[in-house]
Amino acid sequence: MCPYPCSWLSVGAFALAAIVTNRAVSHWLNARRLRQLTAARRRQHLEAKERFAARFRDRQITEKQRDILRLEFHELRARLQEGSLTAVEVLEAYQAQAVAVDAETNAVVEYLEDATARAVGLDSLPREARGPLHGIPVSLKVYRRKI
Repeated sequence: MCPYPCSWLSVGAFALAAIVTNRAVSHWLNARRLRQLTAARRRQHLEAKERFAARFRDRQITEKQRDILRLEFHELRARLQEGSLTAVEVLEAYQAQAVAVDAETNAVVEYLEDATARAVGLDSLPREARGPLHGIPVSLKVYRRKI
């Protein structure tokens, strides 16, 4: 029995209010946890980006890197195929340029930390095993549409 004057209707209303409150608190806690996780991931990305950029910050882009950056796509591809340029040299030139541009525009979201290891692996391939885009660096634009 209810110690206060109540009816089944008021007990039902109380139960419904408790459920709604529980859901609201759960939603708030989940949203808070999601914000914390997102902030932690953002900090990790920024720290990784800073570590990567620090490798290039004190170095100037060399003349050889400038020459690589000036090459047209078909010429860059041909030099990589014939072996007069290595994937590591091309990668480092484009990474140095990306760090320089990112300092002004904040355009780079994330660098691939294992890109150099991948480029070394590409350089170890025999010429006949190299594909048509062998060693060509790629940068992807992330587009998020806000609704």
